[in-house]
Amino acid sequence: MRTLTIQTFNLWFGGACVVDGRQKIADVLRKYPSDIVALQETFHELGREATRELELNHVQQGFDTALVSHMDLEYIDTDSELNATAAWITVEGQRILLWSVHLHHMDYGPYAALKGVAHEEVLGAEFELRRLEQIQSILSMTEQFIGEKSIPVIIAGDFNSPATVDWNLREDRPSVNWPAIDIMHEAGFVDCFREIYPDPTTAPGDSWSQIEPLENEPRDRIDFIFARGLKPVAARMIGGSPHPLNDESYVDFGGPCELIPNQKDNAYPSDHMIFEVQLEF
Repeated sequence: MRTLTIQTFNLWFGGACVVDGRQKIADVLRKYPSDIVALQETFHELGREATRELELNHVQQGFDTALVSHMDLEYIDTDSELNATAAWITVEGQRILLWSVHLHHMDYGPYAALKGVAHEEVLGAEFELRRLEQIQSILSMTEQFIGEKSIPVIIAGDFNSPATVDWNLREDRPSVNWPAIDIMHEAGFVDCFREIYPDPTTAPGDSWSQIEPLENEPRDRIDFIFARGLKPVAARMIGGSPHPLNDESYVDFGGPCELIPNQKDNAYPSDHMIFEVQLEF
């Protein structure tokens, strides 16, 4: 079996929110190397600058998303400049389609859902519908690119939406079906992290945001790696937290963090956790 390791990493404005942010991004990726990293919030050239010293190949469409790898990447020009970057990669003769995505952040559904707003109203919000449209477009382009061929696909990034399975199985969440995530399952994709850690009570994978005061932001898993035609065999969440996490998937980087607005000297440079998955094909 051949294996491939991929991470998704929201850089939080390209590392601009902590001192020496670009160097700290490089430090994290150096300590936890991966074959492919899907980046979001690259903030124009800051993401490229942060990974340059690692001598990684870099493809980027627009100001916000990118893909980096020690292997060759073949950039694909798409009409998703505002929210996604696509590329081909070939691993030991196997061609694989990659996406780094960052869906729209406004009308963040958990705010309303946790306040008891009706399910239909939560999902009918303008930008909740926009997120669904964005991922539908990415899935449509995916099918155009691969045609009738059995080509593996990885779609990774910040979806700005939680997962239905998480909310249905957690006692601290109401039951809500989140369409931008559900559509991925309908298209035949596997939620790689939840495949390895099926119980959200022991591995919630709350990727955003451990450094926000809890009264300001609910914790949730909004960063995902979806795969089709590849088998997830291992996964972990890497990042920084101001306190120990009750999450069996978690690997700490840099020790305890300070909460916003005192985060400038944090060793871990982002307000999102990294997800890493090892895939077999």
